[in-house]
Amino acid sequence: MRIKKPHLRPIVITLSVGGILLTSIFLIAVIMVFQRENIEKDLLDANSSYAMKMSDVMSGYIEMAQGELAYGAKKIKSTNDIDSLKDEADRLRLQSGMFNSVFVVSNDAVVLATSPESLDLVGTRLNSSANKLAIEEKKPFISSPFKSVTGNLIILLSHPIYDKNGNYIGHVGGSIYLKKHSLFSDVLSRHFFKSDTEISIVSDDGTVIFNNDNSAVGRPMVMSDDLKSKLTESDRGEGEFFFRGIDIFWVMLM
Repeated sequence: MRIKKPHLRPIVITLSVGGILLTSIFLIAVIMVFQRENIEKDLLDANSSYAMKMSDVMSGYIEMAQGELAYGAKKIKSTNDIDSLKDEADRLRLQSGMFNSVFVVSNDAVVLATSPESLDLVGTRLNSSANKLAIEEKKPFISSPFKSVTGNLIILLSHPIYDKNGNYIGHVGGSIYLKKHSLFSDVLSRHFFKSDTEISIVSDDGTVIFNNDNSAVGRPMVMSDDLKSKLTESDRGEGEFFFRGIDIFWVMLM
């Protein structure tokens, strides 16, 4: 009986091609995972560098603003000359554009002068916790976000005023509006990321003080306990999480 020999060539070719395909698929999978990790790292590094840069820039602006208030406070030696108080308030507001409004407050929390005058607050007693702290502490002060008597969401910077005898006679304050255009929002809104990149600045109590979406300003930043844990465990406060179906790379500077 004649035995039919198997054709080895097709088998060898099939095994060789199959091996090459499996190896290729494995290499492609490894490369994709490696590239994804590199892309994520590059994104986090870029976000972190940008966050640190903006932190330095905004710290510089805040220091400059505090310096302007300190200089203005030194020029005020008396709270009796209302005209000179108005002039100084106008000068401080217009000097750099950092403040949306400037006001001079007496040691009993009564507004003596404002810029712009359209605020119509002269003679009003300010009862916000920020103004109370400014008077109680009698030192340079930066408030947490709060709603002013005129209804604006603001951050208050203030500097104490002392007369020529060293007596505390009030403070000069500058407000930055968080929901209206200001130098603060103008600087933060300029960045090199794509238009779908969201930038938020959150105060230490979790309130959003800047966001591309103005409706988010003044609201608490919603973060899960797991996300908070991941952020605090990281040296730079960075991580990746899903929010509303979007994969987000997050960097937080403490």
